[in-house]
Amino acid sequence: MKHAAENTPDSTYGQLLSEYGIVGLLSFLVLYIGSFISRFRVLTFGLPILLLLLASFFTEYWFEQLSIVILFELLVLTDFKKIN
Repeated sequence: MKHAAENTPDSTYGQLLSEYGIVGLLSFLVLYIGSFISRFRVLTFGLPILLLLLASFFTEYWFEQLSIVILFELLVLTDFKKIN
């Protein structure tokens, strides 16, 4: 029973750090999060959603549950599309 609740990480950042090390965590922050932050001036409702997602990454491993990440990306990309 290796895939159980007690074997899940406490946060997304902890999971990234334990699997990929400091280089992987920095790559995630620069490439994934940085791509959204680089466009934060054009975001209207996407900025609070981005901050909420970044805060939720401290509470649970959300990449395992793709629904929240996909919903976030669709909402932010809709905000990008609305601006352009």
